[in-house]
Amino acid sequence: MGFINRVGDFGTVDNDTGGFHCEGNIYDTSFMQYLRSSRYKFDIDLADTTLRPTEQDVGTDLCIIKSQGVTGKAIIEYPKSAVPDSVNVLKVDLQFDGYGPAVVSVLYKPRYSSLPNDERITRLLKSMPDILKGKLIITEAISCAGCMMRLSERKSSVQIKLLRCTHFT
Repeated sequence: MGFINRVGDFGTVDNDTGGFHCEGNIYDTSFMQYLRSSRYKFDIDLADTTLRPTEQDVGTDLCIIKSQGVTGKAIIEYPKSAVPDSVNVLKVDLQFDGYGPAVVSVLYKPRYSSLPNDERITRLLKSMPDILKGKLIITEAISCAGCMMRLSERKSSVQIKLLRCTHFT
């Protein structure tokens, strides 16, 4: 998928591509320095652990999100693969019926993170310091150990294996 966004990222969306262009993160040192030097006195320390993003397991090792027109099954497996220094983690068999556009996303070991439900964060975001004017802020995110997305408009059967590398050189 090629993008990694974190809770607290702020930026703009490219209207042509729909891509998010990150310009910073409210937890970065530079943002905290901006708050301290601002003419408005923001009495908040984002290094405070109670103000850090909360994170939790989604409750399952595997999450498959699919549109109408997609059927499939996934098998979590752990045997050695033919690729050196890697392990087969997941095999997904998908069938697209070809009656229209269809999409499937597979998330392996998803984790949910969000801004904490804290009055100080709410006050900061509502006050919209100049640096955040006209920007979008990522307040929730799902990250995972591995993921894939498949789009199809024609009838097809696809088998996908997700590998986890255990050694990098």
